[in-house]
Amino acid sequence: MIDYTKKKNRGKHASKLPTQKKDPVLKESYGFIWVIVMILIMYVISNTNTDIKYKLFDKVSEIQSSFNNKKPVESNKPKYSKIRFINSSNQIRKIYWLNNKNNKRRFYRTLRPNQSYVQDTYPHHMWLVTDSRDNELAKFYPKGAESSVKMYDEYIRQIDDN
Repeated sequence: MIDYTKKKNRGKHASKLPTQKKDPVLKESYGFIWVIVMILIMYVISNTNTDIKYKLFDKVSEIQSSFNNKKPVESNKPKYSKIRFINSSNQIRKIYWLNNKNNKRRFYRTLRPNQSYVQDTYPHHMWLVTDSRDNELAKFYPKGAESSVKMYDEYIRQIDDN
């Protein structure tokens, strides 16, 4: 794919020059090209030693089957998570999501004593628990597909529900 973009420091009249972009399909086609090369080599030496022919044929078959049996790599990490916030304290707690880009707080919920709620989230999202005056008490990432954050008067702890 050719990208026609302006290049700086090339002079007035050379404002549009083609640049080559990397094609993701090209990377996948290297294996196919390798198979074709092996077949051509096999064709060229078809009148030579039989052992070499069979070794090449086995190698080509092995490469071809490895490309046919390719499966997408699956991660053990969950794509989505749920985090349950449980206020077992005698005080009001506030729940914030911390933006990963700029670490800014986004308010989500106020929990009164003995209240709880479940929040859908992602594993890489950080959550913040504060007191009623927005003093930071604890930060948490979800653990696995489901986890809980239990808030007491003296401390806050995270429980893995998996």
